Amino acid sequence: MKKILVLLVALAVQTNFAQNVFPSTGNVGIGTNSPTAKLETLNTTPGITSFKTIGVNGYLSVDNVGSGENYYSATNFHEFQIGGASKVRINSNGNVGIGTTNPTAKLHVNSTDVAA
Repeated sequence: MKKILVLLVALAVQTNFAQNVFPSTGNVGIGTNSPTAKLETLNTTPGITSFKTIGVNGYLSVDNVGSGENYYSATNFHEFQIGGASKVRINSNGNVGIGTTNPTAKLHVNSTDVAA
């Protein structure tokens, strides 16, 4: 009887805790059972996601696969991309580039559009 009671308690406890899935790829998913990146979050409702990187060469990449929008943060710059092309870049010296990845002034706009 004691063994049956222990078994029932173990089964009850197991069903009340989160079940984590760790695929053999080494990827981890939050909100998804088939992550395609080292850490992938899936949220079907709008919300805020926060990540932190630690280390000298920390690099953060946030990609919105559906729209082709990307954000990169590295030691020396932050960059916003659309369709894989750099649109805005902020370097560690505070220079902001629009249409250039090497801004040489506090605001550097590079465009062939005469209205720019």
